[in-house]
Amino acid sequence: MTLSKEELDEMVKAGAVTDIFKAERAYAVLKTIGENAEAINASERNVGEVFGVLQGHAQTEALIAVARLYDRPSKRYPTRCLQALLGELEAKAADLPPITQKYNLAQELTRQGMSADEVALVNSAPDVDVTRAMMAFLRGRLDAPDAMEAVERVKNVRDKRIAHNEAAHAVEGPTWKAVLRLLTLAKEIVGLVGWAYLSTVYLHEGRYFLSDNAERPGLAMRRVLEGLGIIEPRFPRRARQPIVE
Repeated sequence: MTLSKEELDEMVKAGAVTDIFKAERAYAVLKTIGENAEAINASERNVGEVFGVLQGHAQTEALIAVARLYDRPSKRYPTRCLQALLGELEAKAADLPPITQKYNLAQELTRQGMSADEVALVNSAPDVDVTRAMMAFLRGRLDAPDAMEAVERVKNVRDKRIAHNEAAHAVEGPTWKAVLRLLTLAKEIVGLVGWAYLSTVYLHEGRYFLSDNAERPGLAMRRVLEGLGIIEPRFPRRARQPIVE
């Protein structure tokens, strides 16, 4: 069965793109509060508990979104995780939209570490072979030991602390550095799918273009802290010059 460009576009946007955005947006808020925690707690306004609650919610949102990205596909409960996306592309490799952005696709595959011989397939082999080589490359990255360990820790926190409060189970969560690496990998997968089949620029030379929008709540949180007088304005307003008649 053919997978149309429109169907694939919806699959990517409703799945990985949405969860990457949610995770980055939540992390932006979490980071801003964390960077200013000392000033918040020292403030005479006594708002530390409020920001602590916001920080907790942001952390939960970020971890849940990343866990969704790295869920395993289920026939009983179909999800839009990365593995399901790759599985769909593999199963319908012969019936996908044509690869039109071959130069940009090859450039991105090179940047992500695909071998030169495999990258050469982009311009020399049928699209179906390019797709299969690309899926094998991405699955290798998903199955790398460091990625698998980070995913396991994220899922443990979600399943044993967020979804269920297991009393007898010690849970060692991931570092935020590891979580951010998982987000980078997810963005790189989306970037390759965008170049290959959608002619959509999600990623170029390592820059994921939707990250700027996701960081806005973090900037807004900083403005809130500035407005409350908890931290100094990053860009103080200039005093207006008096009008001289």
